[in-house]
Amino acid sequence: MAVRWRLIFRVTVKGSSMVPTLEAGERLLCVAIPRSFVLSEGAIVVVRDPRDTRNLLIKRITTIDEGGKITLIGDNEGVSIDSRHFGEVAVSAVEGRAIYIYSPTFFSLVKR
Repeated sequence: MAVRWRLIFRVTVKGSSMVPTLEAGERLLCVAIPRSFVLSEGAIVVVRDPRDTRNLLIKRITTIDEGGKITLIGDNEGVSIDSRHFGEVAVSAVEGRAIYIYSPTFFSLVKR
């Protein structure tokens, strides 16, 4: 579920594809990515699921190619559905970059 404002939006983590970095139930504060924003490898991003664009995925960027495509992998590779299953994704599919992780008990900067 995402609650979106102008430049900042919130996403709740579901599932275990990003364990140990992110746990189910934690929330991410994300900054919307303007078209001119430069993404970097290692960044955790929120992207439209290429299999069903109504859904959002939270993944880590592992590669960026010259053609504007990115490879996304979950930190928990054993359970993650990611670019190994659906291929590279267009940079334009990225909705935002995670900047803070929080829950009712803590608040932390996202580490690469």
